[in-house]
Amino acid sequence: MRYLARKNNLPNADKKDSQGLCFVGHIKLKTFLEQKLPALVGDIIDEYGQVIGHHQGAWYYTIGQRHGLNIGGGIPYYVAKKDVKNNILYVVRGKKNKINYKNRLLLHKVHWILPMNRYTYVCSAKIRYRQKDQKCRIARKENHYLVSFIKPQFAVASGQSVVFYKDDFVLGGGIIL
Repeated sequence: MRYLARKNNLPNADKKDSQGLCFVGHIKLKTFLEQKLPALVGDIIDEYGQVIGHHQGAWYYTIGQRHGLNIGGGIPYYVAKKDVKNNILYVVRGKKNKINYKNRLLLHKVHWILPMNRYTYVCSAKIRYRQKDQKCRIARKENHYLVSFIKPQFAVASGQSVVFYKDDFVLGGGIIL
C-alpha cells in the first residue's frame, strides 16, 4: 500500500512503521506494563513439566516470545503458553517445535466490512504485523467463527486480532478466543 501513498504524494508514504505502543510514545511494551503491573516471581516450565527458570510476571511476556526469558544455552526457548492466573510461563525449545503452531483457531467479536453471507469462505488472513498473507477457510459456528489455515501458524495467541483479505481488499477481522 505504500506505493499508493507515494503515488498520491501522501506525507506518510515513507514514514517508519510503528511497532511500539503508539498511544504512549516511544516505549517498550514491558516497560509500559511494569508501570501498571507489579513484578511477581513465577515459574518457567518446559514441555516436560520441569521448572527450568523463573520470570518476573507472566503478563510481561507474549506467546512466541524468545528474548528476555533468561534461560537457555543451545536451542532457544519460546513461550508456548501463559497461565496468568497462576503466573506460569510454559516454554518449548526451538521455533519449529510443533507445539508453537496451530492450524485452526476460533474468533469472536468479528466485524465484516462487507457482509459474509456464506457459511464458509476462502480468503487469506494475517495474525501478526507484517506477516505474509496466509490462505485460510472461515466457517461460521453459532456465535463465533472457525478459521482453518492451509499451513500451521506460529504463536497463535488468545486476544490477538486476525484480519481477512481477498486480493488487496480488507474483508473484516476478529479476535482470537
